[in-house]
Amino acid sequence: MFENIEQQTENKIILLFILEKFGSPITGMYLTDLVLKPGLMNYFSCQMALIDLVENDLVDTTPDNDGIPMYEINDKGRDILISLRNIVPPGILYRYEECIENEKDDIKRQLEVNASFFEDASGDYYVRCFVRNQGTYIIDIKVPVANKKEADLICKNWHQNTANIYTKILKVMHDG
Repeated sequence: MFENIEQQTENKIILLFILEKFGSPITGMYLTDLVLKPGLMNYFSCQMALIDLVENDLVDTTPDNDGIPMYEINDKGRDILISLRNIVPPGILYRYEECIENEKDDIKRQLEVNASFFEDASGDYYVRCFVRNQGTYIIDIKVPVANKKEADLICKNWHQNTANIYTKILKVMHDG
């Protein structure tokens, strides 16, 4: 389905609105999740709008320590949002605002504390657990594990007991 210029502009304003309301840098994955959650924009429209906003210097991208781009509205983007916000129906912006309020804390926590696992080309599993504070890693651990079940368990434990595990690691490293 092809979108007209008005719809494309509205999509860009929605993205600027989301970035402004989120209030801190966000990965493309989480930004896309926020955009798609209300079901008002499709994936391809979201990606096209985001690319256009970056190319027109309305949104800044800064890689995190892993090289993953983090998106953030800049002053020029804020000026455009203020000027054109009224072209998006208030009900649509309200739905996105509700979505952001419901998801914001969880997304920020996942950006700061996370655990994931992957399988390499030879079939070996690895778990990566980390804690970040404002984009700087406080702890970042990658360990080999026996299988997917063990990887799932370690990820679950990290998410549920991050502070306790982190404290124990520091204690062992300090005390020997």
